[in-house]
Amino acid sequence: MQTIINYLKKLDFSETEAKLYITLLQKGSMTVSELAKKAKLNRTAAYGYINTLIDKGVIARSKGDLNKIIANPPEHLHYLVEERVSAANVLKEQLFPIVTTLNASFMQVQENKDSDIHYYKGKNSVNAIYNDCLKSQAIRAYFDVKDLEQTFPENKDKFNETITQNPKMIVYELIQKSPEAIAHIKNSLPATRHLFKFLPEDIKLTANDILIYEGKVAIINIADKNNVTGVVIHNKSYFENSKQIFDLLWRLLPEPFVR
Repeated sequence: MQTIINYLKKLDFSETEAKLYITLLQKGSMTVSELAKKAKLNRTAAYGYINTLIDKGVIARSKGDLNKIIANPPEHLHYLVEERVSAANVLKEQLFPIVTTLNASFMQVQENKDSDIHYYKGKNSVNAIYNDCLKSQAIRAYFDVKDLEQTFPENKDKFNETITQNPKMIVYELIQKSPEAIAHIKNSLPATRHLFKFLPEDIKLTANDILIYEGKVAIINIADKNNVTGVVIHNKSYFENSKQIFDLLWRLLPEPFVR
């Protein structure tokens, strides 16, 4: 049952909405009072949840008795999934112009007195960026596993160790899909605080690693092991914009399926 509830939550159901929907599927048509009593809700709260579920198209008022609510067949969930897929496609189409706009803002960020930009060159210098981000409570990252793990093989153990030692830390990673990426996920700690999703295969990262953390955005490029560079932009607005775009992508992308 919890598996079904978790799936429905990914379709923007709240925990209560998911339970009400499942109850109607199990019990058949019910009045609002009956449903509220079953769910241990007051009628006012129940009406709010019911109206939301009606808007989603998964329940409806009974044609035979408008005082009763009935669940539509589970096949109606297909429409909600298709809406998410459609939204994801629109997001993909808009990604390039958004990234272009964000890149164009770099010059504005440099001139902003509330901004701070630091440049790093060489593996040891760039390694300081990773040490800095591991001090934060939340890290969001886009990255390409192949070149990154070849250049910074110690990072995997460093991240796993920090996550294990810091119970408040959580890491979200959007990964460029590849055989190396699949191996990376299989060999990582089975932790609920180190989460992965694959980027769509037609989206190619222009940087090897992009880290979003603690009011900063770090961009790391690896031409080869002897040519590693990084830039860290410390700007509140740029950080918040980057964070919101990442979180939107995260919500829309499916969970990874790894054999």
